[in-house]
Amino acid sequence: MHQCLGLVLCLLLCSAGGGEACAQSRFGGGLQLAGSTAAKDVGPGLHLRTSIPLNREFSLGLGSTFTGFLFSGNEQGAYAVDMDASIIVTWPNPTPRSLYMLGGAGYHLPMGNRYRDSSVTTGSLAVEGGPTFHVGLGHVWQLEAISLYVELAPTMFFRRERSDVVVPLRGGIIF
Repeated sequence: MHQCLGLVLCLLLCSAGGGEACAQSRFGGGLQLAGSTAAKDVGPGLHLRTSIPLNREFSLGLGSTFTGFLFSGNEQGAYAVDMDASIIVTWPNPTPRSLYMLGGAGYHLPMGNRYRDSSVTTGSLAVEGGPTFHVGLGHVWQLEAISLYVELAPTMFFRRERSDVVVPLRGGIIF
């Protein structure tokens, strides 16, 4: 469902930009290491993002991340899928490297035993997802046909009765 909404948003933005925005869109992927107060663990993950430039400094990014919090063992493992939309502000730099700031909102969908709410009395344990808000900084290095990036984007994860923090450190390639 969330992937369909992201695709529809991307298509709307492309049609509003006359197709020129889609021709300039960039796709990236990389690895992350995330710490989470909800899972009470640190784990590796895979991060994917597409971005559509609005002008030289501003871009709209749509991303998705899968993280496995497995360092406490497979039976105690927890997983999370995050989907987000971000506004990315890149500071112009005459060199092939630039600093950028990103901020936005999304949804955090946790999975696994450590996320289960034992106070639910319906006979089954519920896994509670919730909205997120993130702000982060990153650094990008422009190469010939690709770019490399590193970013830190702390995220607040809001649940019904509490909020938690997820802190991902990401690095990867932009095509």
